[in-house]
Amino acid sequence: MDLPKKKFEQIMKISSKAHSLIGCRGVTVTNMALMFAQASAYNQDLTAWDVNNVTNFTGFIDDSAMDQAHYHALLYRLSQSNVQMNLTFGANNVTYGCITTLDDGSTVATEQIRSDLIINKQWELNDLDRCAPADATGLRLLNPTGEEGRTSDNTPTF
Repeated sequence: MDLPKKKFEQIMKISSKAHSLIGCRGVTVTNMALMFAQASAYNQDLTAWDVNNVTNFTGFIDDSAMDQAHYHALLYRLSQSNVQMNLTFGANNVTYGCITTLDDGSTVATEQIRSDLIINKQWELNDLDRCAPADATGLRLLNPTGEEGRTSDNTPTF
């Protein structure tokens, strides 16, 4: 079922908790193109959504307000799910941090999660394609000597 953008915008006006919509029984969304594009007020956890049947993520969260924590969680969930192969995931101007903290408290390099989607699921991720310092946490990335390190192109070193 396609969920046209205009219809979705109407739903968003009706419900401030749009993330509960996916809980509706019998609904199988296959086209999520532009669903949260330019959504400046939507920054929710989407990991509970069943997106295994989605065939179109083009522009999905382009220019949205999704923060790094929610984006990390979503990328990790997608990498661990039985999602469709060969998709383009729209996340234009969405940044990701270099480290993702999982629910169990362990950490993984976000690049590893992205690589899994790109290589194993043959996805194209249209985000900023570089990790950025963690947002709104005050955390600094430290190299093994305990000093903050960066390469000449400002990429953090570990």
